[in-house]
Amino acid sequence: MDPLATIADGWLKARARQFLWERLHKPVRELRPGRDGREGLSDEALAVFPEGALSDALVPKFQAPESLKLLVAGGPPGRFTAIGPGWPFRNAPSRLVFRKIART
Repeated sequence: MDPLATIADGWLKARARQFLWERLHKPVRELRPGRDGREGLSDEALAVFPEGALSDALVPKFQAPESLKLLVAGGPPGRFTAIGPGWPFRNAPSRLVFRKIART
């Protein structure tokens, strides 16, 4: 099935989240801090993997499919979809909020 299919084709938000979550993984070796200053996994996180920073184990971008926040706006002639980043801290006192803005 086409991953860009519409809700009418059976792609509800839960299914779209699952599809994206399954594909948004990178190997640990690609998540090492770089000389160019990019951030990577901490030494504590790398210690979980037997091969450390050279591991081919896949790490998900988001903790769970529910961490992806999908927004669909527009009508049948022109729908637009956006993906808001998930909030990575489950027990944090703040959270990501979307609000509908009505035209007046």
